Amino acid sequence: MPDQPRSAQAPWLLLIHRLPPEPGYLRVKDRRRLQRIGARLVKNSVYVLPFGEEALEDLQWLARDIAADGGEAMVCEASFVASVGNEEVAALFDLGMAPAAPARAPGPERVEPGRVWVTRQDVFVDRIASAWLIRRFVDPEPRFKFVAPREALPADAIAFGFGVASLNRHREAATRAGLPLVVGGRSLGARVACRTVERTGGDAVLCLAFPLIPPRRGEKPPESRLPELEAVKVPVLVGQGESDRFGMPPESPTRRVARVAGDHGLKADTDAVATVVRQWLANLPLPAGARSR
Repeated sequence: MPDQPRSAQAPWLLLIHRLPPEPGYLRVKDRRRLQRIGARLVKNSVYVLPFGEEALEDLQWLARDIAADGGEAMVCEASFVASVGNEEVAALFDLGMAPAAPARAPGPERVEPGRVWVTRQDVFVDRIASAWLIRRFVDPEPRFKFVAPREALPADAIAFGFGVASLNRHREAATRAGLPLVVGGRSLGARVACRTVERTGGDAVLCLAFPLIPPRRGEKPPESRLPELEAVKVPVLVGQGESDRFGMPPESPTRRVARVAGDHGLKADTDAVATVVRQWLANLPLPAGARSR
C-alpha cells in the first residue's frame, strides 16, 4: 500500500486503559491528568487526542504512570469509520475537517497604532511573549483577538502565530524596524524552531519546554535531542520547568537555560516565564546597523 499522509492513515491517538478498583483517588488523579493534556472521552475508559508528537509523548508517559499504579494501558493510532466518524470526533476538539483557508495577502508597509492582532485561542507563553513584543516595539495600542481553529480571520487583522505567512510578515517588519527576528515555540514547536532557524533567517531562538529526552519505546534507549539545540548557531533561550519529565538541557556559550517552577506545561508560574523571556529579549544584540533601544 503506498504511503499516505498522516491524516489519511490515522488522524487520532487513543488511550485505552483500566485502573485498579483501589485506591479510589487514582481515578481522580487519572481524570485530572487527562484533562490537563486535553484528551476527550470517547467511551468508558477510551480517550482520544489528535495525532501529534507531543500528544503521543503525553499519552505514552500517562500509560507508563497508569501501569506503575497497578493498572493497564495501551496507546494506539486510530481512524473512526463506523458508528462514530472522524467528523464527530473532530467536533469534540472544535476542529474542522475542511481544507485550510487560503494564505492571506501581505500586510501594509507601516503598522498604524490600534490595529487588531489575531492569533489562535488557548494561548501559551510563547505567544504571550509575542504579544509583549508587539506592544513594546510595533504597536503601542494593540487590540488582541483569539480565534478558534478554522475560524475565519478578520479582514483588517494582522495575524501572528499562524506559520509561514505570519513569519514572512514579521521578518519584513523586523527588518524595517532594525530589530532582531526571534523564532521559537513550545515543546515540539521549540524543536521545529531549532531545525528551521537557518531557513527562516531568525536572529535568535526561544525554546519553551524543550523535550530533551523522549519516552522509551521498546527496548531501545531513547536518544537525546541535544544535537538539535547544539546545531543552532544564534543565541538560544531555553525556558524549562524544574520538574520537566523530558529532562533539563545544558547551557552553552550561546545557549541560556532558565529553570522555572513547574513541569513540561510551564503553567505553575507563567509570570516567572514571562520575566525570563522579557529580560532575555531586552539583552539580545541588535542587527548590524540598527539603532540602540
